[in-house]
Amino acid sequence: APTVGTATAGDKQASVTFTAPANTGGAAVTGYTVTSSPGGLTATGAAYPIVVTGLSNDTAYTFTVKATNSAGTSPASAASNSVTPIAALAVSTTSLPNAQMAVAYSQNLAATGGTAPYTWAMTVGTLPAGLSMSTAGAITGTPTAATTAAVAITVQVKDANGKVTEQMVVFNEDNPRAVRMAAAMKN
Repeated sequence: APTVGTATAGDKQASVTFTAPANTGGAAVTGYTVTSSPGGLTATGAAYPIVVTGLSNDTAYTFTVKATNSAGTSPASAASNSVTPIAALAVSTTSLPNAQMAVAYSQNLAATGGTAPYTWAMTVGTLPAGLSMSTAGAITGTPTAATTAAVAITVQVKDANGKVTEQMVVFNEDNPRAVRMAAAMKN
């Protein structure tokens, strides 16, 4: 049987490494099959890593590997380490209410996926005068000057595992309908 290496979780998937079996019965290995537990989902390939897709996020999985050649299929390897797929990190805030001069403002940015806690930063641009953003993703304050043009900032969220994504946010203090989120996703 192959020797299982390491399983690494992704979004609804896991990548599994392994080494070839020491004894192949005298015939070259022609392929490998990785099987998940639970679920029995399989993926095949000629070498490692093999990615098993279709997994459920937030469910723990282990994996076994079998080798195949002209002599048949090997027994399953020992089970891999346990991994839990999680959704990809994303900024989930899709709109923000308008910020108005001399009116207190408080909005929280939100993220999904990844692993909490999240840390927020502004990477491009400047908030309208009087507003600030905390590392918790709260945009608060009282705007002290009106703007006649849109103010664009890019916010970044980082999860506990160091995964990062960014999104551009556009404010227009004078027009309540002009505040919107424009996707500018980066990984």
